[in-house]
Amino acid sequence: MSQTAVIIRTSRPNFLVMAPLCVGLGVALAWRLPGAPPPILDTLLVFMGALLAHAAVNMLNEYEDFTSGLDLHTRRTPFSGGSGALPQLPSAARSVLLGALVTLGLVVVIGLYFLSQRGLPMLILGGLALLW
Repeated sequence: MSQTAVIIRTSRPNFLVMAPLCVGLGVALAWRLPGAPPPILDTLLVFMGALLAHAAVNMLNEYEDFTSGLDLHTRRTPFSGGSGALPQLPSAARSVLLGALVTLGLVVVIGLYFLSQRGLPMLILGGLALLW
């Protein structure tokens, strides 16, 4: 298995569908509000940001579980225990961490775009989300 495959597996692609489904409800409601609908760029960035944030959290969780040794003591099931990719290729741990940080960095860039568009309230929400 390649390092790229490990990075993809640790993002847990089977579960990433949850992000656009959850965001889709909010976007659908925003489009139904009176007045002009949200710009297409903003809508796409919200979807991308949610997907990237979910992938980053998954990769960071996989990295932490592997480096803490938890992966070696956990019986995996389809819904718990992670992807199992890092125990199969331990040398990919740094790549997974880097992938997670790059992905999180893209989320921050998207957040900065919205901060420039909407002002300081977005900074409070974004800062709380990063700290959470």
